[in-house]
Amino acid sequence: MVGAVIVKLAFAASLFSVLCYAAHYRNYAPRFQVIGRYLYFLAAAGIVGAAGVHIEHIVTHQFQYYYVWNHSSTDLPLSLLVSTSYAGQEGSFMLWAFYTGILGIFLSRYAMKRNYESELMMVFGSIFSFLLLMLIVKDPFAMVWDVFPNELIHAGALPANGAFLWIDQAKGLWGQVPVEGKGLNPLLQNYWMVIHPQILFIGFTSMSVPFSYAAAGMLKRDYVSWIRAAAPWTIFGAMILGTGIIMGGYWAYETLGWGGFWGWDPVENSSLVPWLVCVASVHTMLSQRRSGAFIKTNFVLSMLCFIMVLYATFLTRSGVLGDTSVHSFVDAGMWVYWMLFAVIVAYAAFGFGLFFTRWKEMPVVPVEHSFFSREFALFLGASALVCISVFVAIGTSAPLITGITQGKPSAVDPSFYVTTTLPLGIFIAILMGAGQLLWWKRSNAKEVLNGLLLPFVLAALLTIAAIVIGAHHLPMIIFILASSFALFANIIIGFKIMKGNPKLAGGSLAHVGIALMFLGFVSSAKYDEKQTLSLEEGRKVTSMGYTMTYVGYHAAERGRFAFTVEVEGNGRSFIVEPVMFQAEDMGLMRSPDVKNLITKDFYLAPVSLESPEESNEREITLHVNETADAGGEKVTYRGYEFSQSAETGNRVAANIDVLRDGKVIRVQVLMLNKRGQLQFIPAVIPGTAVSLAIKSVNPNKTDESKATLSLTVRTPPDPGAPKKRDVLIVEATIKPFINLVWLGTFAMIGGFLITIFRRYQETKK
Repeated sequence: MVGAVIVKLAFAASLFSVLCYAAHYRNYAPRFQVIGRYLYFLAAAGIVGAAGVHIEHIVTHQFQYYYVWNHSSTDLPLSLLVSTSYAGQEGSFMLWAFYTGILGIFLSRYAMKRNYESELMMVFGSIFSFLLLMLIVKDPFAMVWDVFPNELIHAGALPANGAFLWIDQAKGLWGQVPVEGKGLNPLLQNYWMVIHPQILFIGFTSMSVPFSYAAAGMLKRDYVSWIRAAAPWTIFGAMILGTGIIMGGYWAYETLGWGGFWGWDPVENSSLVPWLVCVASVHTMLSQRRSGAFIKTNFVLSMLCFIMVLYATFLTRSGVLGDTSVHSFVDAGMWVYWMLFAVIVAYAAFGFGLFFTRWKEMPVVPVEHSFFSREFALFLGASALVCISVFVAIGTSAPLITGITQGKPSAVDPSFYVTTTLPLGIFIAILMGAGQLLWWKRSNAKEVLNGLLLPFVLAALLTIAAIVIGAHHLPMIIFILASSFALFANIIIGFKIMKGNPKLAGGSLAHVGIALMFLGFVSSAKYDEKQTLSLEEGRKVTSMGYTMTYVGYHAAERGRFAFTVEVEGNGRSFIVEPVMFQAEDMGLMRSPDVKNLITKDFYLAPVSLESPEESNEREITLHVNETADAGGEKVTYRGYEFSQSAETGNRVAANIDVLRDGKVIRVQVLMLNKRGQLQFIPAVIPGTAVSLAIKSVNPNKTDESKATLSLTVRTPPDPGAPKKRDVLIVEATIKPFINLVWLGTFAMIGGFLITIFRRYQETKK
């Protein structure tokens, strides 16, 4: 309950902070800005305190809190236990609010030095207030008996033993505390759960900064210089959100077992759309700084960065994608649904209302650059990125659109995204290469063509090598050529820049990274090799140039089993250990193992383990009083008994007489039917290893002599027969050059870091 009070106090402080900043913006006393600043700091301290209380509840296993009971358990290691704090709806909003509060402290100090504090923090603080309000509506500190009052609330004296707490001592009401929690979703029990959501939510938080700066610029009627202050934060947001997206892809790659890192799932796409818009705004901001153009465009793109994050939040957390996305949260309730929808409408109305109000005041800069200039290349690149974001947003919204128009949500086929984005991806790759060779305002055609020659020749040679290796789809060959051209052009230009001024090399390095990622996407996703194999224990199986031997399995952590496969090929040997385990309510869970071989990945995903029964089975059918041989024993069917009870349901007991050593032994085999669930209980013939089980009972009401009983007779295996071995079914995949994806990610992040440092240094001048 303490945590809930802290959240409410933090919400009040944040709301009053916004009002104080608004008062200062309206030219009231200067002290309102100072009051607003300290109120924001108080609200930020509040969310830090609430998050600390929330984690303390989880680490100390206080299952009287519904969130703790619903998402954690006592068997989790500390790292995963802490990560359960943001595994659910309420916790994810807590994490988002936490990083928003922290980021706002640095943002307020940054804006204060640039005379933007009141306007900026008025907008940013309202976003923080919204997140705190969500924590009041979706309370992570709700008690478990508030959710299950009929099962867990009792009246009378508090029992002497057990985990119980008073709810209302005056009324004699006490609640029973669960002794164990439901635990963390098995798919989330991975070290990436500790890292990935945090990076992703920092990215979501950072997307609110360009929106806040764009709104602040319009409030101040500063239509030009606001981008200088906003640019480092926009680049930071693109870097962090892009990193989070790639991390999510790698998490899927090494955990889910389908062999890919991007499935075009609607929830995956919902984070991609704001990132594409943000990267587009980075390029148009650069053009505005140079030429003064794109003033209105930058306001629109900066606002869309955050509005698309809100839309992504609506899709992910409202439950509208529950039937079409494996990542979507369940239905959060109508309150959350309408609150998220209202917030999208409110911020879109505020931002674009302000935009159209100031439309006529915004300066119009005549175009002075030619079509053969870097400005025009930046415009084309940003336009292509926006077009991709539109296509992805349409595909992502398909379940929502079809749900409204047809009454049943349905997702588009992944081929839709490939068909629409591949031509634009080729176009962007060409621009990434050619744009670096163009000058501002106007370029000399002869010099540009001379500069294009070497990277084009190198790209052509690499493309020919790819064709020789196995590339044969024309669109992919063109994509490889364009990506190779972008790679070599940026390497050449970047090397020249590094020799002169390394601070200017951020763009080239980021483009090198993206070109490498493009090549990795094609090679690993389009030209991978895949085989489904049956690995009998101890026997070698050769496929795709590798020899695999399944040698057995062993218990791993938290009820998992690792299946050891020895692999030999290309002059080296190694071991992979994919994992399978049975998860309650989720069935059989599978996790692959990946061996990185520099030029490729050896990817082994388990499918199933087939364990042959070490026994012999056969079926016999008997009429009443008929005798037959069952594993060397003479058995006679003497009819069945039928009974009903609330505890066992319908019960059929078949009476079987066994003749041994001149004596008759009566055994019963049972079949239970409780609420449609059949259960067969076998019987072992005394003194033998022969067991009998009901296969089916076929009564005949008109002629009982025609009623039959089918029995499954199980006998021990023949000692002289060879022992049957387990068979591990796996899906083996060779992923060529997938390291280009991860290498490109590091290069892209490095380029962003250099650019952020450069733009930050410029804002200090």
